[in-house]
Amino acid sequence: MTTFIGIPAGIWFLGQYVNTFSTINLEYTRYYNWSTILIASVFVWICSLSTTLFISRRIRSIYMVQALKGVE
Repeated sequence: MTTFIGIPAGIWFLGQYVNTFSTINLEYTRYYNWSTILIASVFVWICSLSTTLFISRRIRSIYMVQALKGVE
């Protein structure tokens, strides 16, 4: 679901970003194709998955009763 919102929003943001830095003397154009969108999507998916796995492993090792006790 977020992919269908994120990709068009990213393309719009890229256009706004490029228009911000274009001047009279130098004009930038936005460039993207489906392979760069696919590579970026896979990269974000892998980073998200690895972060989730790392944090879930750390959370399992926390003893919650001890963690929620106040400092005596």
